[in-house]
Amino acid sequence: MPARVSSYLRIELFLVLIAFPLVAAGCGPRQIWGIDPDTLKDDLAAGRYASLSTVDFSHQDPRDALRLSPDAPLSLSFVFASLNNDAASLRMLELAWDASPAPWKEEAGIFLAERYNRDKTYDKAIAVARGVLAGATPQGEDRARRALVEALYWSKDDAGALREAEKLTQSDAEILLFRGVSSLRAGLAPAHDLVLQLFLQEKMSPLHSRVYTFLVGEPTYMQLFSAPEQGLLGGMFALTQGQWTKGIVGLETFLASPAAPGLLGSGALIANLGNAFIYAAEPAQGAKYMLTLVPRLAGQAHYDALEQAGRLLRRAKDYRGSLAPLQTVADESPQPAQRDRARWYIIDALFALKAPDLPEAVAREAVGWNDPSYFVDILQSRIAELAAGRRWTPARGRRGSSAVCRAIRR
Repeated sequence: MPARVSSYLRIELFLVLIAFPLVAAGCGPRQIWGIDPDTLKDDLAAGRYASLSTVDFSHQDPRDALRLSPDAPLSLSFVFASLNNDAASLRMLELAWDASPAPWKEEAGIFLAERYNRDKTYDKAIAVARGVLAGATPQGEDRARRALVEALYWSKDDAGALREAEKLTQSDAEILLFRGVSSLRAGLAPAHDLVLQLFLQEKMSPLHSRVYTFLVGEPTYMQLFSAPEQGLLGGMFALTQGQWTKGIVGLETFLASPAAPGLLGSGALIANLGNAFIYAAEPAQGAKYMLTLVPRLAGQAHYDALEQAGRLLRRAKDYRGSLAPLQTVADESPQPAQRDRARWYIIDALFALKAPDLPEAVAREAVGWNDPSYFVDILQSRIAELAAGRRWTPARGRRGSSAVCRAIRR
């Protein structure tokens, strides 16, 4: 069971379940699905689900769940899912959507719409998602709308999918795919830019394979893209297939085009290419290529190329060569997380080089840390090397150690 669902189930819902009395009038000691109600409550609160493993709703009334508490059907949908009883889990979600009050009704409706999408019963997903949206809270609205966009997309209601996607306050890579493909099918001008955005900005994933397969299935779609752009599309597809060398060639073809530097922005393409060089076991060649890119790129892409150059040089064990590009990133990048990554690589390289002033060098880097916890692992694994090798003097050791400690305590 996913951690989020498990936490929600065990901490919040069962507290309510335990507190509620039996709600059916005159229920007395009547059993629920052949189980004593108090015993069932105790088992559920303790995470003991074995007593439910034989429940069969073809012979037992699922609505008996409501005798436990108003939230019980939603809670039990997760329990049955953990028991691999998908039919019972679905039945509980449907019951919660139909009969539970707020706030459990909305939560059940969102889970149910998502479940219908997974089951490819998109008409049901659309109906439930629209039902949730009719009275959604601000917390549930975006989740319900996302489920609606997905169902409309797979139903090929492209106009509806695009209309609802525009209302989302938060998006994700798959929503970008839905928008791009729906725009292509509808013959809309934004399709070209939406597809490029997916291939330029998102980390390599099966989404790229899905879109590329769709494009090559209809030649008129591929004709919307220039030759360098087709190199990008094909290159990313090759990477998803583990064809690293072919993918590198495709991405380099795109990056050689005059338009490429202006399109990169803060996307993931440079990182995807850096990973490809590592997977292809060509880190030195990759670092050389990244360094040729640096002068051509501006903004975030400039620092991304520098980071990848340093990372690849480190992977090629050229630790000294990695320091200069990484130091530039650590000192100048506008992104705190990227600065921390660069400093992590720098510290690792300094240890590998066995720098004579290692404690001081580490302390100098520590002053610039944004998130000290990010560096705990490398310090824990490497600090023993300093102690074992007696790599300090009393004065220098105090100064270096105190700077590092101050950064960690921040």
